[in-house]
Amino acid sequence: MEPHFSPTRNGNAPENLFLEPVNENPGMRLSESMAEHFKGMIARGALKVGDKLPTEHQLCKYFSVSRSTLRESMQILRAHGYLDVSPGRGSFVKASRPLIPTETATLKISGLAENDYEDALRVIKGLVYTAYLPLKKSPRNLLNLIISHEIYLTDSPEKLVEKEHGWRVSLAKESGNAVLAQVLEQLLSQTYGYCVKRMAVEEHRMQVLTKQQVVLSYLERGDMAAVERFFSL
Repeated sequence: MEPHFSPTRNGNAPENLFLEPVNENPGMRLSESMAEHFKGMIARGALKVGDKLPTEHQLCKYFSVSRSTLRESMQILRAHGYLDVSPGRGSFVKASRPLIPTETATLKISGLAENDYEDALRVIKGLVYTAYLPLKKSPRNLLNLIISHEIYLTDSPEKLVEKEHGWRVSLAKESGNAVLAQVLEQLLSQTYGYCVKRMAVEEHRMQVLTKQQVVLSYLERGDMAAVERFFSL
């Protein structure tokens, strides 16, 4: 296990970066402890705005954590405005302090009953519909946005959830409502672990795949009335 990595800094290879081991905090999930660890590195200047983080494989190997735990910590950092994750490019430090106050950004819904998570998912669906409304006159943009996060049965549960969450956050950002995008991203990050567990069930994966194929077919033929029903149900 190599403790040194070389993240990209402003297009140049900087000095090696040393990642200290994560100290698990009582009462926190490991993913939350990891997120706090990275926040500390950013606050101290060990990670600067524009730095690209080491690869997912490197981080999982170094910290001896699963991909789902690492991805959940990255989702938390994204929700608090510290990271910008770009598919195909990697994760980049976006800000040296949270874009929204941590005490208001962190929604403590972990460890709740299944019904509580389902209630949160219904709230998310309502936010997605609100984000859709300004874009319903742009079917081509909607089509391209969803295609860029197209899911496949061969995707892992973690990958499926990332794509599902990804197009929803992208939709909110395209709507131009920054507050809506931040709230939606925060809620999605906090329900990430629950959604991965659901996505591990084959029947649920098939439902998600079918729904995406259906809305894509509506958009391809320009049936916006059907698209409206899809987002509003």
